[in-house]
Amino acid sequence: MDFKSLFKKAVETGASDIHLHAGRTPVVRLHGRLVRVGDGPLATGELHAQITQMLPNHLKGQLSAEGAKGLDFSYTDSASGRFRCSAYYAVGQPGMTMRAIRGRI
Repeated sequence: MDFKSLFKKAVETGASDIHLHAGRTPVVRLHGRLVRVGDGPLATGELHAQITQMLPNHLKGQLSAEGAKGLDFSYTDSASGRFRCSAYYAVGQPGMTMRAIRGRI
């Protein structure tokens, strides 16, 4: 999955949230409705690698199925902007919810 394209498209269409969970198709919240996007379910390793790449240095290595209750952090993408993120493990699979932070109110 091309995560950067997903993030950019979500922001461009006005989605407020992006929901990612391994084994499921990505979902965005668009005008209050949950809408599936993408071609199919996310692979566990693919999503874990993306989350790890996005984590700030002080949180790297802390996300694991065995011990992490969840990690909250911000992420900035040059093409999409800023996001408030919550990464977690649920039912042994990685997941993440992202909220777009608008530059203008």
